[in-house]
Amino acid sequence: MTSTNFEDIAKKVIGKIKYNKLIKRYGCIDNVIKQSKESLCNVVSEKDAEYINNLIDFKFTAIDQLKKVNNSYDTYEHLMKYCRMKNEIFVCIYINRCNDVICEEITHIGVPSSCLVDVYGIVNRGKDLKAKGLIVAHNHPSNHPVASEEDIKLTKNLSLECKKSKITLFDSIIITNKECVSIMHQQNII
Repeated sequence: MTSTNFEDIAKKVIGKIKYNKLIKRYGCIDNVIKQSKESLCNVVSEKDAEYINNLIDFKFTAIDQLKKVNNSYDTYEHLMKYCRMKNEIFVCIYINRCNDVICEEITHIGVPSSCLVDVYGIVNRGKDLKAKGLIVAHNHPSNHPVASEEDIKLTKNLSLECKKSKITLFDSIIITNKECVSIMHQQNII
């Protein structure tokens, strides 16, 4: 489930105004779902806090979150959890200037052979989070580790838009069941 879809579900369950209060207080949905029911009750009703806690079951990316980006190997190891997905998914890891992870989220879900990605939405989300860096990844359910022309074009477009917004695109990664491959290193995209 994408964070966007999770956010849409949360908005429908507790209402947009209450949802916006939670985001204003905690920053992003990933931070909201880490809160205890008691903490959420300071912002919304006990019933709404319980709804949020029940929705957490659908948000599997809250488990095993990457806390800090130390090196490519750690990031690759962390991303391997997404190789089991049957459809292509697109994951964004937003980073601050100390390489701490601000937010990790599945931003798009596609079909087994492709995934449409909103470059401007990803960059705008980074600006909203005040991110200084970004790592993106998507899986190849076919387990073919070679970047397609669409993968390369997307990485170049995302790199360009990130530069315009003063966000560093650190890497764009393909995840298969055996390995993670850097499109940026493969294609020499800087």
